[in-house]
Amino acid sequence: MALQQCDRFLSALGHCRRESYWDTAAAAGADGLIVEVHPRPEEALCDRDQALTGQDLEQLVALLQPIVGALGRTF
Repeated sequence: MALQQCDRFLSALGHCRRESYWDTAAAAGADGLIVEVHPRPEEALCDRDQALTGQDLEQLVALLQPIVGALGRTF
């Protein structure tokens, strides 16, 4: 099972709340998360509304590490 952080439809409606379900997906045992990363999301040619910076990605990993670890899994 994998979960994309936000599709274009949800993003267009302003319903792209990444933090609200990444941890839930990890806790539910998702095998993967699809994450868009760009050094400057505001300059990305596509998916800029859902792209993370490298620093955002590091924070996401730090958030999910304890949850994943509690399930006996690793990245």
